[in-house]
Amino acid sequence: MRFIPNLFFSLAVALTLGTASTARADASADAAALAYEVHSEHCADVAAAATSTKTAEQTAIVTDAWSRVIGVYESSGRSYLLYWRGLLAQCLGQEERAGQDLQLFVALEQYDQRFGSLVKDARRRLRRLRVTISEPNEDAEQAAREARDAGGEWSLAQDSNALKAARAFPAVPLLLVAAGGGYQRLGRYDYAVASFDLSIRLLKMLRIEAGVRPGWSLSWTNEEGASEPTGRSLLLDIVVGPVLEFVGPVRPRVGAMFHVAPNPTKVAGPEVLAGGSLVLGVDVPLGSPFVAFRANAELGNLGPMFHARVSGGLVVGIEPAPRR
Repeated sequence: MRFIPNLFFSLAVALTLGTASTARADASADAAALAYEVHSEHCADVAAAATSTKTAEQTAIVTDAWSRVIGVYESSGRSYLLYWRGLLAQCLGQEERAGQDLQLFVALEQYDQRFGSLVKDARRRLRRLRVTISEPNEDAEQAAREARDAGGEWSLAQDSNALKAARAFPAVPLLLVAAGGGYQRLGRYDYAVASFDLSIRLLKMLRIEAGVRPGWSLSWTNEEGASEPTGRSLLLDIVVGPVLEFVGPVRPRVGAMFHVAPNPTKVAGPEVLAGGSLVLGVDVPLGSPFVAFRANAELGNLGPMFHARVSGGLVVGIEPAPRR
């Protein structure tokens, strides 16, 4: 874990002592000083996860300091303690709690230039924790400032409201595995289709996606425009292409896919069908960024034929544990 520059600690303490002289402010400054000292001296060894008596003692020291910061923050509401509480939580492997504290700290103090160094470091840590905070607007700024300036006792409800004001949403997981099914039209043929996809994040919203979409023919439209049943044939469509997936309460998707499929015996055209399509869809998280419902639509061509597909299914995300 990186060393925290003395500037961070000095800034937090100077702000506290320069803006309030009450006993509560002094307690907050003491808690920040303790957190800085403990983080600097012990967190690197604790994060290394060595199984030694010394490491167990260091973990106990960090835990005690974390508990003290929690208690002082609950009684004082000093926002900069969220930064130190988040750092100690991260040190102890409490990644979710660390992310929540650092998100809230950024939400409350990202507009105050005096906290610039602390906010910058908090944002860096959030990126390592794969947490994204969207760009603030004027309403978010006002709501966050009102929450920060309210003072006095802090509650979980206030924390939740401030996080909502910051519009903080977790990043899309590194790997997404999806499975589902739907309907497909290829030329004059109707198919029941299954879909199995895997995508990996390359850069922020940009992903590369690959999959297979087996389809079973159901019917075809004859020369008179009537629908007739077909003998069962399998269309094995293999796809790959770039997709942009946006962060938010729902995750819109847009991309382009290259298709290739062996030609079923019942479909006219070359032996191998190739083409491309535009992909539009959305992933709707189901209470977690790691599980979502996906709705997808594709329009394009496969060989000489028009191709359209609509599908739905379940998405499961996989995110390796971040380094502490």
